[in-house]
Amino acid sequence: MSAVSVVARTSLLRASRRPSTWGLAAAVFIPAILGGALGAAGYGALGVAAPLAAWVLAPLLAVSLVAGVVGESFERRTMVYWFTRPIPRWSVIAGELLANAVLCAAILGLAGMLLAVAYALTGDATVGALLRIPLAFA
Repeated sequence: MSAVSVVARTSLLRASRRPSTWGLAAAVFIPAILGGALGAAGYGALGVAAPLAAWVLAPLLAVSLVAGVVGESFERRTMVYWFTRPIPRWSVIAGELLANAVLCAAILGLAGMLLAVAYALTGDATVGALLRIPLAFA
């Protein structure tokens, strides 16, 4: 097993144990609820909800995931462990980057799927748009 996959697996395990990760994952329901409410009221379901998810939720998620991983790595001395082992340093950075990218893509893809469902409930959605929304967010 390569060092990158070991670091990525460790990083994903740590992220899944943090309550902040679960709290931010629950925040993906906010744009979908807002989009559904606006769509039911006759306004565009994506007009406010999509920019909210793209410009507020995505940066908040990425920054908090990286800050949590780095802070916890220094607190539990994992960072010292990784950089004193005889493995290339780029593999530590690549593993952390891979784990955070996978986690962010999964959470934002879920936000896109929920927003696509809210858009489909308005009745004026096309199949192409319903496929593009989750892929664009992920």
